[in-house]
Amino acid sequence: MHPITKSKNQSHLIDQLKDYLGEEINHIYCLPDKIIPYCYYVDFLWIHLFSLEVENLKKMKIKELIIQQKARINECLHQKNYSTLFSLTEKIIKIDMFIKYFDKIPDQDKYSIYRKVYRQSEYNFHFLKEEFLDKVFSYRHLSPTWKESMKLLKERTEPNGELTIYRGEGSKSDKKGLSWTLDATTAHFFATRFDDSGVLWKAKVHIDDVLDFIDNGESEVLVKHKHLFKIEKSQVTK
Repeated sequence: MHPITKSKNQSHLIDQLKDYLGEEINHIYCLPDKIIPYCYYVDFLWIHLFSLEVENLKKMKIKELIIQQKARINECLHQKNYSTLFSLTEKIIKIDMFIKYFDKIPDQDKYSIYRKVYRQSEYNFHFLKEEFLDKVFSYRHLSPTWKESMKLLKERTEPNGELTIYRGEGSKSDKKGLSWTLDATTAHFFATRFDDSGVLWKAKVHIDDVLDFIDNGESEVLVKHKHLFKIEKSQVTK
């Protein structure tokens, strides 16, 4: 990802973009090897751009869209309405923006927004370092949703308080991810989602060591690896 203004072989196009966008051209980026090759990006605002031809941008009313979206973002920031703000944010930058603005989010909203960001994101989980996540999880007791989720999970524990959980690992998996599931079929899907074969992990964890339970259709359990025991590994195929 690099600014379009740094492209040496598109000077004519850059001049046209400057006439149309003015200073906003500084937030236009090239995305090499991406299906959508360009974007407009500044803080919470990300707009996918399929073309940099000015006539196409005018048809899409990109200049007007930038003004409109910036106004919505600024209003949310002024009102400290971070829940709405992160709902408006493109998934590709949700985690980046959560990390950047974490300390500004009201304490009572921190964990609820983290849950929303985590569930809606598909990228950049590797930016969520353990030290930062420990800080995030320290606010979970302020979230009514977290408390209700843990009540639901308690109903699914064994009499001794243990849970059997699974994790599917493929070539594109985060090897140290927190995400496990109560459902072996779901884990099998993730193990073979991008490959013909993968690894299926099975383990035990005590409910007191579970960070969160996200009942999103995948029965997702968040847990640190150090709290797992009776770990089993098996190869699976599609």
